[in-house]
Amino acid sequence: MTPIFAISPQFESCSGSHCYLCIVCTMEEFSFCIFDAQQQKYVALKSLPYAKSVQDYNDLNKGVAAIIAEEPLLQLPYKEVLCMYPNRCCTLVPSQWAPPQLFKQQLELNHVLSDLDEINVCPIPSIDAECLFAVPGPLSAKLFEKLGRVTYVHQSALLVQNLMQWKDVCTSSALFAVNIGQDYADIALCAQGQCKLYNTFTIRSANDLVYFLMLIAQQYKIENGQSSLLLSGNVDAYMPTLSQFFADILHTKLSPEYYVDELHKCLHPRFDLLFSLVQCVS
Repeated sequence: MTPIFAISPQFESCSGSHCYLCIVCTMEEFSFCIFDAQQQKYVALKSLPYAKSVQDYNDLNKGVAAIIAEEPLLQLPYKEVLCMYPNRCCTLVPSQWAPPQLFKQQLELNHVLSDLDEINVCPIPSIDAECLFAVPGPLSAKLFEKLGRVTYVHQSALLVQNLMQWKDVCTSSALFAVNIGQDYADIALCAQGQCKLYNTFTIRSANDLVYFLMLIAQQYKIENGQSSLLLSGNVDAYMPTLSQFFADILHTKLSPEYYVDELHKCLHPRFDLLFSLVQCVS
């Protein structure tokens, strides 16, 4: 991964106390952006690869600690810190069926948890559901040690929220929201104005992704040419194939006025969910 950095010159001399720090931490890179609540703009974006290859939670902790220690922007006080650790360990349940004492049991219905996993929950108001998900405990402890209180959000919650916000913009009868990770794709479907499905699929190529999208379309009786795609994540290698099957491909980035000029050159679907994190502020 190539380091990326863009910042408003005006931000460098001011405190972050009226700003939100949003982080996406993966096994490949550590990315963060800063949202200025006074300007109502994103004023900084930085994405850094780890100094050494990350193979496990221990390597991840060392890589994160090194970046935080060396990055001046991460030393500032912030109004709130939000973090996403993209992973496949999540379960969506209706809000009325999500008592805290059952979180672990409900998550273990579909996933094998590590003893080091910390269970978190974030609401998805647009569908009256809760997302139960796991974050590595050592990572959570390290971020708390370095940054203080951190609010965790799962990519499924952001994907579904974006799906429901964009459904009225889409002119097709169905809208797929797809987030492409390193070896998986999160897929959510909205049809007849309702979220019909969210699931995560292992993929190795664009053809795998198209297969799953066509399979879902068949199950929900969506005709060819009657659906649109809302894409985020590592989309570049997938676009040539997807464009053969979907004429209407959208991206979740906000209007240009929400970014300082310096960030416009860095706007890419791989950062779409990072920029979406601020909608989850408490």
